[in-house]
Amino acid sequence: LAAVGEAGAVEFYPPADGGSASIPASLAYEDERKFTSLKVGDRGGRGLVLGDPDLRGGATFYKSCLRALCSFDDRKEARLAGLALLRIHCRLVKAEDSFGSGKLREAGAEAWGALNDCEGLSIEGSRVRLGKHHITRIRALSLFMDITIHLGDFMSARSTIEMLCGSLRVLCSKPAAAVGTTSFVLAILAKLEADPLSGGSPETAVAVAKEALPLLDFLRPSSDSVIAEVQAIMNDCLAELRLGGEDA
Repeated sequence: LAAVGEAGAVEFYPPADGGSASIPASLAYEDERKFTSLKVGDRGGRGLVLGDPDLRGGATFYKSCLRALCSFDDRKEARLAGLALLRIHCRLVKAEDSFGSGKLREAGAEAWGALNDCEGLSIEGSRVRLGKHHITRIRALSLFMDITIHLGDFMSARSTIEMLCGSLRVLCSKPAAAVGTTSFVLAILAKLEADPLSGGSPETAVAVAKEALPLLDFLRPSSDSVIAEVQAIMNDCLAELRLGGEDA
């Protein structure tokens, strides 16, 4: 296990004095490997930034001592993985700051760059690649979704949400917060799919709405406006499909 700091300083565990490291639950539990998995070259390991949500322990964010924790068989690989995670994390922080300041184009460029870095980032001659469902990648997709929606780029938003939903469906069976996030994102996707200007289709809108409604019903009161909106989207699309079938 390696703890990599912002300046590149590294601590390896277990320490020489026989002490033990405090390992985040997301690295310790095998059933959450997919959310922390990454590769350095062809060698696989696990890692996360203390600043991304710990899947079991809630949000853990230490701005004063930002670091990445990585577990690899090889110390060098653990260090390289940590450096890559920190670089992506810093790009996301910059994108989030720009988004909060209303600099949407700048935020979008940084968030897109972070997503590309998740697919493969060269660190000291080695390629570091995050897993498909890595929590940092989920964070980047969620941010890029928000930015594209605010920019009115609904085609990009829809394709981003489709990728995000793939990971959220896997995460959904874990903490309750993931269920809430999944239902919210599915509700947005149903709305975009129902809009032909975003490249959607009524068939897909109906399918997404049917997936979203049980989650929304579980989390929200029956009078909730989001439930009503998703139900209306599904009914309108079903009516459109019936009308299209009669015309045919």
